[in-house]
Amino acid sequence: MAENRVAVLKLEGDMETHGISVTLEVATEGPMAPIGFPELAKRATLPPNPGLVTSLDQWQQRYKELTQPSRSARAIIPHTAKISGSINPLVDICQDASRKLAEQFQEWLRTESFLDLEGELKQAVDRHDTVRVLVQTFNYELRLLPWCQWSFIKNNCNAEIAMGAIEFKDLPQAKATRTINDKVNILAILGSDRNIDIKADQHILNALPGANVYFLEKPSLKEFHEKLYKQSWDILFFAGHSDTVDGEGIIQLNPSTALTIKQIENAVKKAIANGLQLAIFNSCKGLGLAHALIQLQLPQIIVMREVLPDHVAHRFLRTFLTAFADGLPFYQAEREAREELQGMEEEFPCASWLPLIYQHPAKVPPSWQALKEGTSHDTFRPNKTDRSFLQKRAELKYSSVDGIKRTIAISLLSALTIMGFRWGGFLQGWELQSYDHLMQMRSPEESDSRILLVEVQEQDIQKYKHPIPDSVLFEVIRVLSKDQPYAIGLDVYRDHPIPPDTENLMDEVKGNSKLVTVCSFGNHPDQAVAPPPDSQSVGFIDLENDSTDYYVRRALLSRYPMDLSICATPYSFGLQLLFEYLDNSKTQINITETSERDWQFGDKVFKRLSAHSGGYHHLDAGGNQILLNYRATDKIAQSVTLSDVLDGRVPESLIRDRVILIGVTAPSVQDDHVTPLGRMRGLEVHAHYVSQLLSTILDDRPLIHWLSIPSEIIWILSWSLIGSISIIAIKFYVTSKRMLFISIPAVGCITVVLYLGCLLSLERGLWLPLVPSVIACVSAASIASLIVDITPDRARVKNS
Repeated sequence: MAENRVAVLKLEGDMETHGISVTLEVATEGPMAPIGFPELAKRATLPPNPGLVTSLDQWQQRYKELTQPSRSARAIIPHTAKISGSINPLVDICQDASRKLAEQFQEWLRTESFLDLEGELKQAVDRHDTVRVLVQTFNYELRLLPWCQWSFIKNNCNAEIAMGAIEFKDLPQAKATRTINDKVNILAILGSDRNIDIKADQHILNALPGANVYFLEKPSLKEFHEKLYKQSWDILFFAGHSDTVDGEGIIQLNPSTALTIKQIENAVKKAIANGLQLAIFNSCKGLGLAHALIQLQLPQIIVMREVLPDHVAHRFLRTFLTAFADGLPFYQAEREAREELQGMEEEFPCASWLPLIYQHPAKVPPSWQALKEGTSHDTFRPNKTDRSFLQKRAELKYSSVDGIKRTIAISLLSALTIMGFRWGGFLQGWELQSYDHLMQMRSPEESDSRILLVEVQEQDIQKYKHPIPDSVLFEVIRVLSKDQPYAIGLDVYRDHPIPPDTENLMDEVKGNSKLVTVCSFGNHPDQAVAPPPDSQSVGFIDLENDSTDYYVRRALLSRYPMDLSICATPYSFGLQLLFEYLDNSKTQINITETSERDWQFGDKVFKRLSAHSGGYHHLDAGGNQILLNYRATDKIAQSVTLSDVLDGRVPESLIRDRVILIGVTAPSVQDDHVTPLGRMRGLEVHAHYVSQLLSTILDDRPLIHWLSIPSEIIWILSWSLIGSISIIAIKFYVTSKRMLFISIPAVGCITVVLYLGCLLSLERGLWLPLVPSVIACVSAASIASLIVDITPDRARVKNS
C-alpha cells in the first residue's frame, strides 16, 4: 500500500574547506505515525568541493547575463531580439554553465558515503510511495544548488524536493474565523507591472474553478496590510517585481513602494492564525521572501530561486494551479508544473530549476479540497525534546560573539606586533621610502620669488678658475649689494685667501651687514672648515644625511656653540639668512624658545625631532633638527650665472629685496646630495631650506610634523581593526565561494583609502605612518580570514 513519506536531509558544514555532514531521517506522514520518532536515521559526509562552488557562481553569473523580460525588482531588462533566426547567444553560454553545474553536483552526490545513504533511503521507501525530501541547512550555497537534479529525485516520479524550515514550532490548528463557502479564498496582489505582463496571471486566477479571488492592483502598504490582517485567506499570491538583496526579500507593491516581509510581519502572523496555508510568489529571486515567511511559521511557500522570465511565470502558474485544483497532491502538482518548464529551456535555460517549495516540517501540504473546507492535518515532526538543534544554535551564536572577540584580539596583537617591530627600527627604511614617495606625489607648487640663485657654472670656472679668486667674489658681492637685496649668502668656503684682492674681500666680509658666510664643523674636528676672518654673520653649512640611505630629509636649525671648534657658530646658514631677511625687511616677528627648546617665530613653532619621530627610530637627534619640507617644484627659485652678474646682465628687479645665494653648481665640483625629490646641488638644498623658513613664518605654509607615540598606536590599531572587521563583515554577509573575490579587492580598496589619506595629510604637513598601518591592516585581515569563523549562514542564525 502506497504511503506518504517525509525524508529530512540535515546538512551542516561548508563546501569549500571542511565538507558537509549529512543526517537523513525518514518517517511516515499521517495521524497513525509515531510523532517525533523517525523510522530511519543515517549519517554520511560529502567532501569539500570548491570547484562546485565556482561552477555555481559561474552559472548564476551566466544566468544574470541573459537579457529576457523578467520580474526582478532591481532592474527591468529589455527583451533581446532574435538574431538571424537564432536565440540570443548568451543562452548557449548559460546552458553550458548549467550542464557543468549539474554534472559536478551529481558527481559530488555520488561520493561513496552519500551513495550509501541514498541506498538506505531507496530501501526505506516503496517505489509507489510519495516522498517529500526536505533539505534543512544554514548554508546558503547549499540552498542554491539544483537539488532537482539529484538522481533520487529525477528517477522517482513520486518524489519532490523542498527547503525545510530549520527553526520551527508546532503550529496549532488555525481558528475557524470564516464561513465555509466551499471555495479557496485567494488574496492576489498584482504589484508593479513595468515592462512585464501580470494581466495574464490575473486571467489564470480568474479562470480557476472553486476559487474566490480578491485582487489588489498596485496597492498601498496600508491597503495590503489591512486586507491581509482583517480577513481570512487560504492562499496569498503575488505577481510583479521582487528581489533578494543581502538575504532580504523585497516586493514592489507599486511603482513607488517596495516592502520587506518585516514591514507586514504582524499581518502575516494574523493571517497564519486565521488559516493562511500557502504563499505563491510568481516573481524573481524569492529565496529571501521564503526565508522570512518560513521564520514566521507559514506552512508552505512557492518561490522562484532566480530571475523569472514572463513566459515561464505564466506557464508555471497555469500548470500548477490547474493540476492542484484538479486534485493532484500539492507536491506532485508543483513537480508537474516544474518539469513542464523543461520544454521552454531552449529559449529560457534552466527554467525547470526555478520553482522551489519552502515547507514547514510540522504541517502536511494541503490539498485543494482541504483548502476549500478550511482543514489541515499535522504530520511528522522532529522530536521537540531533542536538544541537539538548540545546542547547535547556541554554539553558532556563541561562535559569532567569539568571532567578534577574536577580531579585537587579532587587531590588538597585529598592531602591537607592528609597533614592536617599528620601535626596533626594522621598518624605518620602508617608512622613509614611503615618505619620499608621498613627497613626490604632492600637488605642484610655484618657485619661491623671494630667492635668487647665483650659480658658478662650468663656463664660469673655465673663465675665472677654481677655486674662485677673492677678487671675483669681492666684485660679485659688491655688484649685488648695490641693488639692495635683503640678504646675501656666500655658499663658498673661504677659510684661506685665494689671491688676488684678498684684502678687499675681507673688508667686504667685515663691513657688509647683509652678508652671511659659511663654515663647517664636519663629522670630526679635523674635518672642520673655518669661516672667513672677522665675518659679521656666519652660519654652519652642514647637511644632515640619514644613516640608512644618506638622503637629506632633515635640517639642523641650531646647535650648542662649540668653543673649541673652528666653526663655533650656533646657527645654521639658512637660519642666519632668515634673520637677515627679517631684519632688513623690517618684519616684526617675536623670536623665542619654547620650554621644549623649540624655535618659535610669532605663533609658528618649529618642532624639533627626537629619537622616535614619525618614521625615525633611534635617531641621533642632537641639536635642533627639523624635517625639510621641500617645495614641490622642479626649480626652487630663479637663477643666474656668476658671469651674468659680473657682466651686468641681471636687472635690478631680480636682486632688490631678495635673498641671494651664491654657490658652485658646476658638475666638475662635487656637491651633490640625494633628497626625496631627487639629486640636488648643495646650493639648491639650502635654497629649499631658506624657502621653508620664509614660507612657514610669512605664508603659513605647513611644517612637517608627526603624531605623538600614543596617537600613532591608536592610528595603527584603528587600521588593524578596519582590516579585520572588513573581513568579518564580508564573512558575515557573503558566501564563502565569494570570499576570495571580494576580500582581496576590499582590502585593496582600504589600502588605497589609507594611502590617499596619508597623501592628503602630508599635503597639510602631517606625516602619518603609512607602512605600519598597511601591514597591520593586511595582516589583521589575513589572520581574521583564516581563524575567525562567521559565515552568512551563521549570521542568519544570529539574526533569527
